[in-house]
Amino acid sequence: MRGSRWLLAGAVTVVGAAFLRKWKKNGTIDAVLESVCFQVWRYAQKYELHCRPSRIFVLRHGESEGNIDKSLFSRLPDNEHSLTAEGRRQASEAGRKLKALIGHESVYFQVSPYRRTRETLQEILAWFVDVDECASPLPRSRMG
Repeated sequence: MRGSRWLLAGAVTVVGAAFLRKWKKNGTIDAVLESVCFQVWRYAQKYELHCRPSRIFVLRHGESEGNIDKSLFSRLPDNEHSLTAEGRRQASEAGRKLKALIGHESVYFQVSPYRRTRETLQEILAWFVDVDECASPLPRSRMG
């Protein structure tokens, strides 16, 4: 949404500039054009600042099977490792603490497609009963 409004504002500016240049008389349109461009730029700046999160929290997944048994990496792909019981407890505790920190603020979760990270998210979401579960995994190409 943020990118589409910025693109729309830029397109309006370009179209408006072309239109105003066509009807330019004695330099008076230059002032109008400059004012319009400034207003669009100012609106875009306000919108960008409004849409930025006030806080960002980065969490690691809970303890996984691969953390306990290193030989598992030779038998099972890394992305298929699940959380252990301790890992689920850790994730639940992280969810409790996170909910206590942010209260009723809006929240957005972004999670990798690995099984252990999705399981961690499930434990965290149990503390956010008012959250719609629509967090989508990051595409693999964007993961570092």
